[in-house]
Amino acid sequence: MTIEVAVHSPVQRVQRILVALISAALLVSALYVAFVGALNAYEHRPIFLLAAVACVILLFPSGIFREDSPAEIAFNILTIVATGIPVVYLVLYWDDMLFDSYLTVKERWLALLMLLGVFEAARRTTAKPLIFVVAAFMLYTVYGNYAPGILNHAGITWENALKVTVLGFDGIFGTPLAFAAGFVTIFVFFTALLNVSGVGTFLLNLTFGLCRNTRGGPGKVAVIGSALMGMVTGSGITNVLTTGTITIPLMKRAGYSASFAGGVEAVASTGSQFVPPILGASAFLLAEYTNTPFILIAGYCLVPALLYYASLFAQVHFRSCRVDIASADADEIGSIKVNALKSLLLFIPMAVLIALLFMKYSISFSIAITFFMLLVGVQFLPETRMLSLRRLNEFVIDGASTLGSMAVALGLAGIVVGMLLLTGLGARLTTLIGNVAGDSLFVALVMCAAVAVIVGMGVVTVGAYVIVASLTAPLLIDMGMPLIAAHLFIFYYSVLSGLSPPVAVVIFAAAGVAKAPVTKVAWAALKLGFVAWLVPFMFAFHPDLIGLNGINAAFVVNVVTALIGIIAFSSAIEGWAVGRASAVERVIFAIGGGALLYPAPWVSVVGLGVLLVGLVLNWQGARAQVRAAAR
Repeated sequence: MTIEVAVHSPVQRVQRILVALISAALLVSALYVAFVGALNAYEHRPIFLLAAVACVILLFPSGIFREDSPAEIAFNILTIVATGIPVVYLVLYWDDMLFDSYLTVKERWLALLMLLGVFEAARRTTAKPLIFVVAAFMLYTVYGNYAPGILNHAGITWENALKVTVLGFDGIFGTPLAFAAGFVTIFVFFTALLNVSGVGTFLLNLTFGLCRNTRGGPGKVAVIGSALMGMVTGSGITNVLTTGTITIPLMKRAGYSASFAGGVEAVASTGSQFVPPILGASAFLLAEYTNTPFILIAGYCLVPALLYYASLFAQVHFRSCRVDIASADADEIGSIKVNALKSLLLFIPMAVLIALLFMKYSISFSIAITFFMLLVGVQFLPETRMLSLRRLNEFVIDGASTLGSMAVALGLAGIVVGMLLLTGLGARLTTLIGNVAGDSLFVALVMCAAVAVIVGMGVVTVGAYVIVASLTAPLLIDMGMPLIAAHLFIFYYSVLSGLSPPVAVVIFAAAGVAKAPVTKVAWAALKLGFVAWLVPFMFAFHPDLIGLNGINAAFVVNVVTALIGIIAFSSAIEGWAVGRASAVERVIFAIGGGALLYPAPWVSVVGLGVLLVGLVLNWQGARAQVRAAAR
């Protein structure tokens, strides 16, 4: 999320100075934790949450009062103070509260103040839907004794609910917020530095060079550029608002429709969150929750990311052939050599990050070293240098806006996780889904994917992943899925929720850039991402596909056949292979591609045979079309 650089009023100027100071303090504290050691959690986490709420309140207008009006200023101050009073109380008396079994009247009011302050911050950001999720869970926690059937529990008093989830450290100040106060903070400022310095544009220019003289070049630039940018930013919205502002106009000028251009960028940007080596903040949480080295998580994500982008790239290529889109204009292509050299500013820190993770250094320490390497590296080029006050201010503001939204979301997600533990709802839902699914892993996966998509609508991925993993991962593991495969499945669909109507935050962003109707962009994205929605089911049933059992001949064969199947399926969707495909040929490609997506030798052989028949028919049809055109 990016905040405009221009400041038009003295009030905004003061607010941004305050945010810059708070933001710098948050970064310094996270770096201290990475290099020196953990701070007192009972003091650090409440102060961190207060700082995050303050950043959100000062950066994002309430929408209730006129911006910069006395009423708006008073409301902002009141919200920050309302959040600050309980934080100060917790910092001063946390040791007493740990051993008290009940809340005093004063502490109940403090809990309500804290909750209202965080709710108001969430209302101003993309975490707004989580307010309703938390409210629903709170009502269930207190009045669950009236719930029917398996959802019924003894009921929890309001006092206990507030103590555990709002003023306790198993709720809002729990593990998700702890992650946010540590390595997530450094990661967010790393991506802010990447955005503000402009290093990311070198990757995009490099992509232009790589796509020189290829049919439909601008569309392929969008796919490859978003994947490369996502390799380090891990944010769908950020990608749309950076690469999309360049690639979408280029695609439209090349001849793609506005809705198709928006759809390509939306799908390409969404997938960026599972492109190694950085992936996104959610992947770091995944590594912590599964107690798996992050470098292994990145490796397991490689094949799903490859299949995702192969599908999208193939569809863009086939569409370019079908509607005769030309290659990129010469004046839109940068020098490969120059941009490759400049991209070393990013690639070298990335290589160091991978090396540190391989050497089993902590995530926080590894990202901190990478951050400092990028910070030093950008000073070598005039266009990326970060020595001016304006750029430094833009850097800390960019980081504060993203971190504030993410911290508020993780705090609210922590409340939900606390209530799941308090009520036992997680176990009850696991039993409920298990009763519906029976012994069918497929039905259970469909239901878990639906939960991930519904919970993730309009919610930042980190919040959606934390909640859905707490709800559904135990069930999938009990049904025989490996721990990593189950969490990756949930992570994948939490990411894809950004493309899911009716909220579809990435779709709305892409439609705005493309100046196209949201419904048309959503339909284009649905077609372009159709095959991608199948990928998690592939590795859910056959974990070998992501290399859980090592890299061997079977793994290579499965990956190759899956790639061929993905491309065949994409050909069926777009209606092009060697030439324009007939309806019958498209059905053949879909059948052959679908068979190849199932990693079993005999099924793959049948799929290859069916696909070969389709290619021969399509080749003959293309030759006939050429001969007819030559007459």
